[in-house]
Amino acid sequence: MGSNDGSKKRQVGRDELDRVVREHHLWLESDHTEGTRASLKRTDLSSADLAGADLSRSDLSGAQLTRANLSGCNLTAANLLRADVSWPIYLPPTSRAPTSPTPTCPMP
Repeated sequence: MGSNDGSKKRQVGRDELDRVVREHHLWLESDHTEGTRASLKRTDLSSADLAGADLSRSDLSGAQLTRANLSGCNLTAANLLRADVSWPIYLPPTSRAPTSPTPTCPMP
């Protein structure tokens, strides 16, 4: 089921996405006392490389994850309400991720 709510998706670049994932990892590891829970709701993550990322308990509601590399990505208890996860990419652990660029645009 896709996200067809017609709302405009927020754009993030690779550096911002890496920062969000690092802060979320710290949040998880510190039992929520440090870092920040990842909130990527209504974000365009099309073709993003999220391989190996721990996004458990993150908010990905309404996110566009079409063709995102989700190999080894932990989405346990993540909020995926209305997220579009059509055509995800899963690669074996020994494979290298494809080098598709992450959309980059200034955040509104």
